[in-house]
Amino acid sequence: MFQTYEIMFAIGAIGIIISCIFLLIAVIKNARKLKILTIISTAIFVIIFSMGISLGYYYYENSKDVLSKANDNQLETKIISGPSEDPIVITEKTFFDDNNYYYSEFQIKNNTNIEISKISFHILFTDKYTQPGSVYDQHIFLLDSVIPPNKTVTKDYIWKKNYIKQELLNSDAKLTKIQNIVCYVNVNNEQKRLELSDLK
Repeated sequence: MFQTYEIMFAIGAIGIIISCIFLLIAVIKNARKLKILTIISTAIFVIIFSMGISLGYYYYENSKDVLSKANDNQLETKIISGPSEDPIVITEKTFFDDNNYYYSEFQIKNNTNIEISKISFHILFTDKYTQPGSVYDQHIFLLDSVIPPNKTVTKDYIWKKNYIKQELLNSDAKLTKIQNIVCYVNVNNEQKRLELSDLK
């Protein structure tokens, strides 16, 4: 699927070419009305073409910033839910934001002999707008998160910023804690809720 800027760029470029051809015909035939119409249409298509370039540059810069933050995340110390011998261990892989969304990816290790069908947990995070001593809290519930016994899986979770956060644009979010892990397992075809302490 094409991006908006790609469509605008293509329409503008094709429109300019067609308008220039008609303008050349108008000049050769000395058709005054056609010449005026083609000059106006050329100007319109030049504006569309320029908007496509501007929008494309904005998308490029934004995606470059997101990629840079993802790379920076890989170099930082990762947050872990608890000791490596815990029944379930969740490790941060990436955590960053752009103008509209928070992006997170977690490695979830199941150290038990039980298959986990769903999992939920809370994360705490800060950003450059956080008041000293305070954090943001996000509940993450992974419905499609089957974790086989003694296996490790990777899951991602994206959520949209609220309006106030969108106004602040990129906020340089940092994960600080993973806690309150709750697992769901199938027992006699019924979902049973288990906290981390129940699995020890």
